[in-house]
Amino acid sequence: MKSNWKNYLATGAFLAGSFFGHSQNISKTENKTSFVDSIMTEAKKYPTTTHFIYEIMKENDSNFHNADTLEKIIQNVEKQHEKKEKYSKEETIEILKTTSKEIENLGFEYELNKFDCDDMSFIYLAIGEKFNLHLYCVSAPEHMFIRHDLDGKHNSLDSNDSVNKGDFNWETIRGEIAKDDEYYRGRDCILKRVYLKNLTKQELIAQAFSNVGQYLCKEGDYNRSIKNYKKSIELNKNNPESYVNIGFSFFKKEEYDSAIVNYNVAIKLDTDNFQAYSNRIYAYKCLGKIEKANKDYKKFNEMFKKVYISKME
Repeated sequence: MKSNWKNYLATGAFLAGSFFGHSQNISKTENKTSFVDSIMTEAKKYPTTTHFIYEIMKENDSNFHNADTLEKIIQNVEKQHEKKEKYSKEETIEILKTTSKEIENLGFEYELNKFDCDDMSFIYLAIGEKFNLHLYCVSAPEHMFIRHDLDGKHNSLDSNDSVNKGDFNWETIRGEIAKDDEYYRGRDCILKRVYLKNLTKQELIAQAFSNVGQYLCKEGDYNRSIKNYKKSIELNKNNPESYVNIGFSFFKKEEYDSAIVNYNVAIKLDTDNFQAYSNRIYAYKCLGKIEKANKDYKKFNEMFKKVYISKME
């Protein structure tokens, strides 16, 4: 058989290209892994996860991040409660009540985008780490709260599950115990580990980068906003709000296709995400895709009736 020199070159070029592409993919994977590893290694240098979160958010005027005030709260709580190896549920609740009072005594109260659920939850988390209270931050749609969970296996789908014994949610805004039902989003979202799960340290740090991204977007710095959202997504790929937010930054840059790609991911993670559908409607309209926009608008109205009107009846 005669060799076809042109085919040989083409095959060689294809193999070289495939190898180069494969090498690039390996490089990207290694870069992502090294980024996550470096972030988690850096976090260990700080007294608590919250201290590291404050360092990430230090240029963010939309979130509380005063480490000196945090230390003052920790010290005041430590003065009032003895540190032990184990705490009963009742003792844990008393420590949380003290934390709530200390926050209040310093003149802090809930204010959206200044001192809200994230900020309060991060303070409680620091107290939890200092006292070894088995506290976790938990995400709900556009909200965060604290959960006490001894074995870290809380089942939000079945309140009667034996793994939930001794568990309770602490609503940081009100400073009181709350039931899972107050935050219920839907079985599918919970099964996907999107909402009502105990957040890991890595996922909390991802939230910090997302918060910075939101602040930069508000300031009109869309490129830096997108960079921070990308860091957030590398650390936690299962937060629909990060995809909605980065999508909005792309939208503001008039990169509508990129915006839609991210809204699609958000909707895949959370099929009832109002903001993702609402934003995607506008992106489709900007691209002249009116039929798709109308389809989303119909879905949006169906969700609105299902969630809000049913609550009013």
